[in-house]
Amino acid sequence: MGSLVSHPNTTDPSGATSQFLGLFSDNSSTSLTLSGLVPGDLYNLTLDLLVKGSWDGNDSSVGPDVWRVTADGGILAETTFSNVSGSDQSFSSNGYIGMASYAPGTDAEFSNADVYGIFDGYALYKFDGVSNPQLEFTAASDTVTLDFAGHNLQGVPDESWAIDNVVVSGRGNAIPEPGTLALVGLGALALLRRRRK
Repeated sequence: MGSLVSHPNTTDPSGATSQFLGLFSDNSSTSLTLSGLVPGDLYNLTLDLLVKGSWDGNDSSVGPDVWRVTADGGILAETTFSNVSGSDQSFSSNGYIGMASYAPGTDAEFSNADVYGIFDGYALYKFDGVSNPQLEFTAASDTVTLDFAGHNLQGVPDESWAIDNVVVSGRGNAIPEPGTLALVGLGALALLRRRRK
């Protein structure tokens, strides 16, 4: 069972038909706390990540623009993204940690990184263990907190991110969770499953 700690905003990316939890930016994060895990067991995390706006990737003069996910503080992914022509990113299907250098939008499910307009760029990345390497963690206890956060971003609407289709599975089975996730703050409810219009 898990509960999502966040504000209840959802967003529709341009040209897409699903809603994402967000938009989040710098100094904002969301957490998912899971219980009922087996200590010592290996678990997999999959999710969709929408990277929106003028992310500058590895460019140290205005960034680097970093997105990170941790499990009880242990880094599962720490990578940069770019929606700006001429600014490389470190994300690729080769891995999620370190400062490698790839073209904007590399290994995105879809991307409009070359669209003119500072706030118009967006890309969707799948952390799915199929097209990209698997995110995984070993449970230290029967609970774990997954934290999703952006760093060195300029704020909404300039640079923001959102998540969708968050699934944690272990030993071949999905961890039981309610159909909706409780949102702290306003007490609203949001679905983490992709919703079609």
